[in-house]
This record gives sequence, structure tokens and C-alpha cells, in this order.
Amino acid sequence: MAVRISFEYDQGQFARLRDKLNFVERKQVLWQTVRQTAEFIAKKLRDEQPPYKYVSRQQAFGVTFFSDRQRRYFFWALREGIINVPYRRTGALAAGWKVDVSGTQATVTNAVPSAPYVQSRPRQSRMMTMIGWPTVEDYVDKYEGEIGRIAFGIVQQAIEED
Repeated sequence: MAVRISFEYDQGQFARLRDKLNFVERKQVLWQTVRQTAEFIAKKLRDEQPPYKYVSRQQAFGVTFFSDRQRRYFFWALREGIINVPYRRTGALAAGWKVDVSGTQATVTNAVPSAPYVQSRPRQSRMMTMIGWPTVEDYVDKYEGEIGRIAFGIVQQAIEED
């Protein structure tokens, strides 16, 4: 699961940056902006998790099992120790958030296989929604103002330093 972060400067900011900084310095400011905002989002994703809330499959999907085959697999896996009930959070999802910066683009990713079903708006399962897991997009929407302040602060600092 990946989230890409990119920024556009308004004409006024760009003109001031262009007047104060050379091309390499402008790229450095953009790189720093993208990196710091991506790190901010990744930290929020790692640190802010909803409290535990039990939601049964019956509540989430209207049925406990979708098929007899699924029911048989579940009880077989339970006997074999593949599935543990009740589920215990491991923290793997939170620990899985990583930031990769390449040039002037940052990507916040999570390689945990369940991540899209827990924290991706288009793919989040009904059960995770009912439990209260916010999506990555929810975090970006919630912290939009703070992300803007981080980016604006970096640009302002670059303009004032020169």
C-alpha cells in the first residue's frame, strides 16, 4: 500500500524562491518539504491507532461464514493453531509504515499484507470501518492544515535565510 505526497508552490512563493535561491537550492527546499510532511504523516499513522473494539463477522457482514468451505477451513485452522481466537493486536501494521524519498517525491508505504483492508479508503473492509480504523486519506484530511504549516514554514525559512 503506498501514498504519494507531492506539492505545488503558488506563483508568489515560487517567485520569491526563484529570486532568493538557485535551482539546486530550490530542489533542496522542495525535497525537505516533501520529506518532512511524509515523515509527519507516517508518524501519525504509526502513533494513532483506534482503541480495541470487538465487531463480530455477523455484525459486519450479516453472516458468520460466507460458505461451508470457509467455515470448515476456519475450524481446521483453529485446531492447527494457524488462527488464534481472540485476535491480539501485534503492532505490525503500525510498525510497517515507511517513508521513501526519491528526488522531489515521497512515498509513504506499508508492506503489511492487511494494510489496504485496514487503512485504505477504497479497499477498507466493512469490519475495519465499524471498528473505527481511520484511512490514510482520513489522516491527510485531518492534518491538512498542519501539513500546510510544515511546508509553509520550510519555504519561509528558506526565503528568510538568504
